[in-house]
Amino acid sequence: MMQTLIMSRDEFEEFRRLQIKLRWDWPAVFSANSSGEIWPFVCYGHTAGEHREGIRGFSRIVDNVADEYLIIRNDGGRFFINNKGAFYKDIGGKEVQFLVFQIL
Repeated sequence: MMQTLIMSRDEFEEFRRLQIKLRWDWPAVFSANSSGEIWPFVCYGHTAGEHREGIRGFSRIVDNVADEYLIIRNDGGRFFINNKGAFYKDIGGKEVQFLVFQIL
């Protein structure tokens, strides 16, 4: 059974406020690495270190999502968020949900 993360509407909106570059296909996109660093989407493909703006500690929800993601994919990568939950893309590009959101 997939884990559910409960949050307020304001906490969900934090995802959007932490975005640097908006995408039409996802309300929020972040990356995390094996060191536990988290940064918002700024470009497609690999994000060079000098373009990573670390946000760990800014939002308990983002931190929790990233921590759950790193349990599944300990090398890290990009994860995607919408009002249904958190997703990553597998090697074939298929979206895989790893958290369900309950927004109160």
